[in-house]
Amino acid sequence: MVMDYAQASSKRLNVEDDGIFSSVQMRVQEYMYGHRILNEQVPYMIVLEALTVYASKKRGSTIVSSGYHEKFIYEVPYREKLRFLLFQDRNLEQIISDTKIPLSYKFKSWKESVNKQYQPSIENNKAFDYLEEIFDSLHNVHQAVKLLKSMELDIINSRRWTSRFLSVSGPDMILPDFNIKGNNWSYDRRFFARGGELIYLMLNRSSHAKRVKKLIEDTFLNKDDQINKIARILSGQQEDKKSDLTSDSKSEPSDSQENNKINSSQTTIGYLPYHYHESYDLIASDWCKILESQLPKQLKFEPLFRITGINLLGYLIARTKAIRGAEEPTYIIADLTDGENRKIREAAKTNFNQHRFEAQNAVKCYIEIILSENDRWKSSLESNNIGEAKKAIKDCFYTKELEEKAESVEKLKDDFVNLANKRSRNNINDYLLPLSRNSGLVTTRQGIGPWFAIDDKLLVALVLASVDEAVELQDFLACLHKKYGLIIGPVEARKAFGEIRTEAYNTNLVALEKRLTQLSLTKRLSDDCAFVMNPYTPKKEYD
Repeated sequence: MVMDYAQASSKRLNVEDDGIFSSVQMRVQEYMYGHRILNEQVPYMIVLEALTVYASKKRGSTIVSSGYHEKFIYEVPYREKLRFLLFQDRNLEQIISDTKIPLSYKFKSWKESVNKQYQPSIENNKAFDYLEEIFDSLHNVHQAVKLLKSMELDIINSRRWTSRFLSVSGPDMILPDFNIKGNNWSYDRRFFARGGELIYLMLNRSSHAKRVKKLIEDTFLNKDDQINKIARILSGQQEDKKSDLTSDSKSEPSDSQENNKINSSQTTIGYLPYHYHESYDLIASDWCKILESQLPKQLKFEPLFRITGINLLGYLIARTKAIRGAEEPTYIIADLTDGENRKIREAAKTNFNQHRFEAQNAVKCYIEIILSENDRWKSSLESNNIGEAKKAIKDCFYTKELEEKAESVEKLKDDFVNLANKRSRNNINDYLLPLSRNSGLVTTRQGIGPWFAIDDKLLVALVLASVDEAVELQDFLACLHKKYGLIIGPVEARKAFGEIRTEAYNTNLVALEKRLTQLSLTKRLSDDCAFVMNPYTPKKEYD
């Protein structure tokens, strides 16, 4: 996964300064990898953000050109009423369980209470009247809310009600991240930090763009999905009708439904610096494999975000190596023994730390590459003109005026490199740990630190994305090595490192087969022949 070194320097896609970089003082990692990825955005949020873009952009509406970066605006819905009912209302559960309130009065009692909580400054608020026109009883509202709440992701983290998310089976279940002050909603870039926009751009630039877009629409953006219809009804959208849940009959929307249109914000797409990278086709192919599988639709989201995480990691590592001019292939030593084999654990730990070190080193390499192509920098270097050197750095990376009081131009450059490597946002060196850990590719223990170790959920995702029906175990390992650079067994270890002692890798291979067997993903036919099975192979492939 290494691209041409010359292409890794300055041949990135140009983009008009139309708001993407308007608030970005430093543009180093942004030009190296894309704008942008923050530590708080874990893989499932990245997938949700990508789906948000897909839900707004009609198929074929985004034109890809080899010379110019895509430029478009997409809609980000608030869905404030749905969010409020699911995550903020304190009255529904209480009134449902209150035996002192007559059944015939519960709906009225709840509306009086919830309106005071929803918009206390407005008298005679009728914000939720539409629910009484659709549901026969408050009990049915309660059941609908419970069903949607059961779809919540990451429930162990207590976040504000505008930063909680649902597993998606239809477009009306997409809940982007918002900040709210008073009645003012603003699209928050903490959890939806643009990483999902980068994934959207990768998928859209891949050779599988049409295929993956169709699969996304069928799996996640089907407005006729029954659970999605419930979400749409609870949102109070104009097209919501009681018949949505019972029949296909049409009727005119009521006045309250007319007044319950979904508000939204608009935002520009992020920046992905290269028109083509082989990582784009790899991630798109993996998305297709998982979405085409016979795994039940409601279970596809988990392996999808995990496979997205390992693909994003592969892209970041490949870009790092390309910038550094490294010719050796990408590899990731993965522990399958749960840390029990110390040698493989230490090798996986060293390997992980090496990738973090290389990400830091790539920042220095990239800055030097770009500055070496700048005439003002070359002139300042010859004359040791620190003032001109500061202007050159500003020209290349659009930073604010540097305040460093360096003794030389070289020292100024080194100070700027340190500044870029210590930044708290869009720092790939820092992001490798949360990305890998939340994908199921890194584990951490006190006194040991982090190391590459594949958990069971990522293992299932790898099988879904890499196995058609059944393959021999060694062929499975060869596939993982080719696609992601994973080194698990002795064959791949020798391929990467030459003639080495492989006892630890043999142990690792045995541990892998044992775990696959526990997951019902292997079948051993003899002492020399074990097969990895994909029980969810699609019945037929797309053309």
